[in-house]
Amino acid sequence: MLQNDSLVYEYKKSVVYKDREAQIVQVYTPQKKALLMDMFVDAKTGKILTSSKPDPETDNYNYFADELDYQPIGKGVIFPLVYQVWVKGKLVTEGKFLNVVVK
Repeated sequence: MLQNDSLVYEYKKSVVYKDREAQIVQVYTPQKKALLMDMFVDAKTGKILTSSKPDPETDNYNYFADELDYQPIGKGVIFPLVYQVWVKGKLVTEGKFLNVVVK
């Protein structure tokens, strides 16, 4: 996604997510301004903490896809090897990527 030149990244606002200062960056397609997601970027490290998509009627987030355990995987790339999906404050899915290497 970060290598897709047709997407637009736009600052939305500053928030606190799980006791960490974050900047919400909206990712959308410019042709229809269709929102793909909001990324919550750690204000200190620049790493993506979580992503979600707000409910169009309430602007509230019903789920969060957290990205954890960032590790170097080769060629200067640092990747989150653990993910968790939270729905309405409850952990519903957790997973770990194994043997991830950039070739």
